Amino acid sequence: MAWSKQATILGPPGPAPSGTGLVKTAAGILVNPAALLVNADVDNAAAIAESKLTLASDAAAGTASRRTLGTAATAACAGNDARLTNARTPLVNDAEGDPAAIGTAADGTSVYAARRDHVHAGDHVNLASKGTNTHAQIDTHLSTGAKHLYSIPVGAAMYSPLDNSYVYFGGMLALVPGARANSAIYLSSAGVIKEACIKWVSTGVAGSGESISVVLGRNGGGVGDVWSWSVANTDAVKYFRSAVLNVALTTSDYFDFTIWCSWATNPTNVYLSGYVLVQA
Repeated sequence: MAWSKQATILGPPGPAPSGTGLVKTAAGILVNPAALLVNADVDNAAAIAESKLTLASDAAAGTASRRTLGTAATAACAGNDARLTNARTPLVNDAEGDPAAIGTAADGTSVYAARRDHVHAGDHVNLASKGTNTHAQIDTHLSTGAKHLYSIPVGAAMYSPLDNSYVYFGGMLALVPGARANSAIYLSSAGVIKEACIKWVSTGVAGSGESISVVLGRNGGGVGDVWSWSVANTDAVKYFRSAVLNVALTTSDYFDFTIWCSWATNPTNVYLSGYVLVQA
């Protein structure tokens, strides 16, 4: 029997990997090209002691690290830490945010919300000084000062007037002028009519030889309760206006408008619109 010696001839080793760590081997042979062992090469089941790892603790803010529980600037706060639930007096922030400083800021100088028990430094004198009036002074102004005005729109839908006829209109803007029962306007509180204006627009025939009167009446009119304006021209657009009225009304009174027309040629397609200015 003849014997022969067998041998495994290995190739030359590869270059040494750079860096610090374990090198990769396969079946006891250095991996070529040489490389260091990386995280992906470690089996998930490998039991590596924490002492084998280099981990930072309580690093500066913004740096990933473990955090110990405690009161240090870089430590973590436990979920049952008393500081999360205990009562503490707020600290003073600055001159304007100081919750203890009451009544020291000048009116209108702070951009911060005030405490509910704050007081203004200024005196409450008159309405010329915005935001410095007592409730009593404001009530006095409302009851004895300049009266407040509001406007009520009036008008009627398109119609073609008849010669020598009376029709009524008021607050029912969608109705054609007609019976007085549909024209009455009541106030929600007592007031005085100080001004009224009615605009007449004829979009059809303008008419000729016209004489038109608009009457503002209170409770159906009567002596001393009738104010009227008359226009005699053939213009398609006419205005009836007075700014010197003084018609006092209670909540049980009503007012409306009456139109009386006379002409040679009847106007057609007339629209009425306007307003009444009431002093409360």
